[in-house]
Amino acid sequence: MLPIVWRPAARRNWHAIIDYVSDHSPQGANTLRTHLEQALAQVSVHPRSGREGRVQGTREALIHPNYILVYRSEAHQIRIINVLHSARRYPSL
Repeated sequence: MLPIVWRPAARRNWHAIIDYVSDHSPQGANTLRTHLEQALAQVSVHPRSGREGRVQGTREALIHPNYILVYRSEAHQIRIINVLHSARRYPSL
């Protein structure tokens, strides 16, 4: 099991997503948090379980049909690059 390390911008994006969803549906925000925890647990144990990312060297795990976890599997950790809505343009790294 590899430790998870978040980029500060990725954590800010995640909190903004949760705040937005929570404004419309507190239960939906709780469900989304649970899905993220499950995705993090999965990639921590099986780093290559996510599909190849659209940016070389990254992988993507589906949190929910609308949200994607973008990460890098590094030597001794998983680095969370971003969490984004699937309709958004893919960010540059």
